[in-house]
Amino acid sequence: MTMRTTIITAVLLSLAAALTPPARPPLKARITSAWRARADADPKFRQKLALEAALACALQTTAEVQRRGRAFGREADYVVAGVLTALAGKLVASFQAAPSTQGAAATNAFQPDVPLHARVGAVVRPMPRLFGVGFAAAALGYGLTDCLTRLRDLCGIAVVAPPRVPILGAAVYTGFFVALVSNGSYQILQGLVERGWWGDRRALLFVGRAGRSLMASALAIRGMQMSGLQAVTLAPPR
Repeated sequence: MTMRTTIITAVLLSLAAALTPPARPPLKARITSAWRARADADPKFRQKLALEAALACALQTTAEVQRRGRAFGREADYVVAGVLTALAGKLVASFQAAPSTQGAAATNAFQPDVPLHARVGAVVRPMPRLFGVGFAAAALGYGLTDCLTRLRDLCGIAVVAPPRVPILGAAVYTGFFVALVSNGSYQILQGLVERGWWGDRRALLFVGRAGRSLMASALAIRGMQMSGLQAVTLAPPR
């Protein structure tokens, strides 16, 4: 009886150990480790990320001006939400696709000396995380816009507010956009363009990053409008 009990106990403990997920380091430690791995792989990583943040804000605003025209002022809530969403999504996508010294998994589809399945994994693996970031950023941005609009109504502030955006639909759209479009464009920019013949030409790299950001911003706005998630109101007659 004692032997049987010992065997059963050992089997149950083995099953429990097999079914228990391995302990993971705290989130802060994982982020710090990933940051150091990317900074070690690319000495200019910090400067590139800072440039990406500046471009995200400036070019998203430029794209908003181009797409909204004279309705820009009356749709400023949309602009703020769009800029914040673009900033969060682009920074995370850029960070995810950057070269890394952590050799456990490829981070870029064009990373040399890795098998095909690792290249595919570099594109597919971060998609759930990027979707979550885009979803959360859009939900926060457009949720804030909606709260401000309702607050104006409660306070009786007479302003012409833009039509309300369906927050869930906008968040889902943005999540997919970041996971697919932003992810893919950064894979090409950081894995192919920056490692190509113009990798040491700062001016061309700036143009490439600026063009990528402006194109992505314009596509994001146009997609929101074509899908009916954002309706651009016509300017009132003068």
